[in-house]
Amino acid sequence: MKQLTTKKAVNIRATIFGTALTALIFCLLIIPHTALAQVDDWDITSFKVDATLNTDASAVVKETIVIDYSREAHHGPYRSIPIRYKDAYGQNFNLRFNLLSVTDENGKSLTYSESADGEYQKIQIGDADILVNKPSTYVITYKVERAVMLEDTTDEFYWNVTGEEWAVPIKEASYTLTLPGAVKAETVKTICFTGIFGSKDQNCTADVKGNIVTAKSSQQLDPYQGLTVSVQLPIGIITRPSPTQQAIWTLMDNWGYAIPFLTFGILFFLWYTRGRDPHTGRETIMPLYEAPDKMTPAEVGTIIDESVDMRDITSTIIDMAVRGYLKIVESKEKVLFFDSTEYTFHKLKEFDDDKTLKPHEKTLMKAIFGTGDKKTLSALKNEFYKDLPDIKSQIYSSLVTDGYFQPRCGQRFLLRHWRVSYHRNIFWNWIYWSIFIHIRSNRNTAFGNNCIDLRQTHAGQNQKRS
Repeated sequence: MKQLTTKKAVNIRATIFGTALTALIFCLLIIPHTALAQVDDWDITSFKVDATLNTDASAVVKETIVIDYSREAHHGPYRSIPIRYKDAYGQNFNLRFNLLSVTDENGKSLTYSESADGEYQKIQIGDADILVNKPSTYVITYKVERAVMLEDTTDEFYWNVTGEEWAVPIKEASYTLTLPGAVKAETVKTICFTGIFGSKDQNCTADVKGNIVTAKSSQQLDPYQGLTVSVQLPIGIITRPSPTQQAIWTLMDNWGYAIPFLTFGILFFLWYTRGRDPHTGRETIMPLYEAPDKMTPAEVGTIIDESVDMRDITSTIIDMAVRGYLKIVESKEKVLFFDSTEYTFHKLKEFDDDKTLKPHEKTLMKAIFGTGDKKTLSALKNEFYKDLPDIKSQIYSSLVTDGYFQPRCGQRFLLRHWRVSYHRNIFWNWIYWSIFIHIRSNRNTAFGNNCIDLRQTHAGQNQKRS
């Protein structure tokens, strides 16, 4: 019996504890909300919007908001105007917002501050030192650019009249839109929506008369509910921006698109200022795969170093083979322990009466073949040198005739005699050059103008010919 009494006492204490805990939780959950409800003990009596749409897709909007603060004093309202949207492609579409004035119903300016808050432009109205405890009227006037959504088949002015950020009810909301005068009522389509964000409720009426669009809520809007009106216009009423302006707006709204262009600009600047090769002042050198003016290899080589060398003459032999006048055949023969290489020249064309060949080329062919059709290189060893002076002279003469060299005395004489005197001793060189200088000083009488000298440049040829 004593044990049962103890258990009953424990149950009573548990019941009392549970009741107290429940009461505490109720107080914590309910009382703060009751206090919060008391903070919002005010409402919006009237929310009226008058807007004028311009042909450049801008709109001037005037909001007249009547707020009843008689039940609870406040410094003033916060107005959050949505200005950032998404277009049909999911890109950012931002309005260009310009606040014009904040006044009371009599046009007296009120204290306010303006700031950006995410997708909204936030306007805080009122003085921090003044509390308002009566019905008050606030008139907010602003201008927005790029207010019309330009589509392929229609233009749409989609306007969130009241916004859905009010934590208090709106007893009455109305909207009046003045369209450009050229609009006909039968070409305009309008529809309105009410409720929270994304709601399709239509507890409102909308109408078009002439160029005036009106809309009005048909019942009170509860906290965080709003009125939205869509007006569709035919294409041609609104002037569309240029592609350049549209691109600039798109980049400003979607700055991530500018990253590739910014990267390119930085890289181009770095290349332009640091990556380019320094300017040398020289013109671009273009390669030529054929000699100019049908010049032979020997003539080109002579112009390059102003001297007829053996490599210029041997290049002529190779050129004649390329042009099909002769063939060079290589043969090898074993002599004791060594390989002996022999080259044989075979004549393939007659050249005596060939008008396409120059004199030095014909002389070269005669020096190789004579009257035969075949000659070995070893057989030319003690014969070919006899024709070298004539070949060189003809090369010089050809270049003078074509205007590549100027005919001045002493140059060939100098080249030939320098090679001879190069191998003499110092004494005989001194005597030799004394005589040469004496002769050169009297070249006009000794040689006249029959000597051949090197000409300076190809440009001289063109000047001479002109």
